[in-house]
Amino acid sequence: MSSYGRALYTCDCLLEVPFNMQLSPENLPPAFCELISDNVDSIARVALGILHEKKKGQNSEWEPYISRLPRRKDMHSDTSSWNSFKIQQARE
Repeated sequence: MSSYGRALYTCDCLLEVPFNMQLSPENLPPAFCELISDNVDSIARVALGILHEKKKGQNSEWEPYISRLPRRKDMHSDTSSWNSFKIQQARE
């Protein structure tokens, strides 16, 4: 073992998060789920759930998490500033 501790391995668990603390399609509020069609996939359900909770602002139990999500301007996938060369590269 090194002076920095042991190495991490693929199967090592770094953090366990209780299910009720996860924002997932399975634990969205039932009243919210009733508004969404069964045809909506799980990623879209979570995205809509985040938007729903974000609209609640400080009244959302998820506010501490949502307030720390990257904003659009912080994301690398914002293509609004791309020139025609970057757009062409992305298409290839």
